[in-house]
Amino acid sequence: MSKALFAGGCFWCMEYIFSHVKGVRRVIPGYTGGDLENPTYEEVSTGKTGHFEAILIEFEESEISYERLLEKFWRSIDPTNPYGQFHDWGPQYRSAIFYYNESQKRLAEESKRRLTLSGIFRGEIVTLILPAGEFYPAEEYHREYYKKFPHRFFPYKKASGREEFVRSKWRRYPFFRLFPERKGYWKGYTPSEYYFDEKLPEYASFGDGEGIFVEKFSGEPLFSTFDIKGVTEDFIIFDNMLEEFSFNFKESMMIESKAGKLFLGYFEKNGTGVNFKVLINSLRFISRENLTRYGYVYYEKLFRR
Repeated sequence: MSKALFAGGCFWCMEYIFSHVKGVRRVIPGYTGGDLENPTYEEVSTGKTGHFEAILIEFEESEISYERLLEKFWRSIDPTNPYGQFHDWGPQYRSAIFYYNESQKRLAEESKRRLTLSGIFRGEIVTLILPAGEFYPAEEYHREYYKKFPHRFFPYKKASGREEFVRSKWRRYPFFRLFPERKGYWKGYTPSEYYFDEKLPEYASFGDGEGIFVEKFSGEPLFSTFDIKGVTEDFIIFDNMLEEFSFNFKESMMIESKAGKLFLGYFEKNGTGVNFKVLINSLRFISRENLTRYGYVYYEKLFRR
């Protein structure tokens, strides 16, 4: 079982958010980051112990990746507030990612860098990235608070402003993906994570521009403009792909996106390899200029001269 340790303000709300994520086996609210051993809720609430309210997440890496948990974390907080989260203010409510190994540290730092580059948040991203220290589980009555005291929890959650902030912020950026080039990132993908508008924008014509094509809904990276072999009224024909892990190759020479399960078109063998005949309306084009904005910064290297 793998572990992740996040601080995102009120641990009742954070426990609720991550307890509903597929692949997460257990979420424990508690305290970390301070000097006092075995602190109580009352002591931490003074803001003088140095602790954060935090959640310890135990998850199955075969079902969901750390990258996916990072994205869920960023989509659940206000990373620009250095004083707390939403209507909970005080040092115990600051946001932080605590890493258990170098891999988690590298991914956390890179995720923060990409979020900064995207410009989604106007203010500085001040969420801390720190080594994981001692974690103290909170008192029993705090655990699964949303189940034990729903008459208190749900009015509190609504009044906190978290849900309204997250929805209004991310509804404007439904196509941002944190680590689209990483195979593990797509483990645990569910469309419900993203706030799609009722009507998605029509397929954007790429003209003579450079960029990449992604699956219209999930955002899985599929092809680049360098891979185009031909264009018809309904299809684009490609002779190469960006990431093999983005595809399911089905019977009758059909292809679909791996995570999104969207029918894309067909593949056919040629003398030297494979051609992909892909429906235009299954794709979304991201221009070279917008790669960073949408989280696809990894693919900028394709267009460097």
